[in-house]
Amino acid sequence: MIDTHNLISFLNNCTKYCFNDNKNLRGIDTKSFFDTLKNTKLENESIQSWKYDIYNTNTKQKQSLLKEIYIIYCDKNTNEFGRDNALNLMEECKDLITNDVLAILLQQHQEYKLSAKNEKVAASKNFFNQLGLNSSLPEADQISIFNKAITNLKTAHEEANNFYNEPPFAERLCELSQNSAIPQSLQPSFVETIILCAIGNGYGVSWDALPYYNEIIENFKPTEIHLLFTNLADNNSNIKRMIEHHPSCKRKLKDIINNIKEEKIPTKHKTVYRDFIK
Repeated sequence: MIDTHNLISFLNNCTKYCFNDNKNLRGIDTKSFFDTLKNTKLENESIQSWKYDIYNTNTKQKQSLLKEIYIIYCDKNTNEFGRDNALNLMEECKDLITNDVLAILLQQHQEYKLSAKNEKVAASKNFFNQLGLNSSLPEADQISIFNKAITNLKTAHEEANNFYNEPPFAERLCELSQNSAIPQSLQPSFVETIILCAIGNGYGVSWDALPYYNEIIENFKPTEIHLLFTNLADNNSNIKRMIEHHPSCKRKLKDIINNIKEEKIPTKHKTVYRDFIK
């Protein structure tokens, strides 16, 4: 039987040893933090200092700060260096984006959509993309992001000065494809656009963009490889027409296919594969 004295002693020890946080986590002066973030161009040393403070504050404030950094980035009134500060700091704190934090950010993203705050929605999508978190967005948002990237590259390829205009759009699509899988509904246009850009036209290819195309093709999923060979079998496909009318395009496509490892080729296409690379 525990008497009153022993019970009080036990509770005191619980308070002293169990509930006392020996790490002495400190809070952050949020007013100073946000004033600095929005109004001062932060150098790396300052970014690292704020990162240290965020890492060493309590969980509740961590979540609140990360959400506010995201909100600052999405705010149309935030100037360019304020937005850069927010993104650079979030990059440094990326491993603090737990499932709980991600849920908070996605909820805010959804609120922007429901409120039809289109500028904030666009900024939010870019925020997730820059951090390599676009796969966390709802499927409709992912489709929108990838479709825009594919369309931009296709437009640059088809317009004048395409050799000079393609590289940034190729780089963008390469980054997106590294971070998450291409939505199924966009895979046909994705494969067609990448292959058409990679084989170029009768005048050549964009050499500065070519490394991005090669990297994307090297990482083609089985479905995307299947779509490539489906295009070769379709006499009405844009890829088939290009290689029939431009020998240089056919040579480039042969090089591309030759660089795809045979074990990645779907069984039904292996004969065509072997014939094409002869």
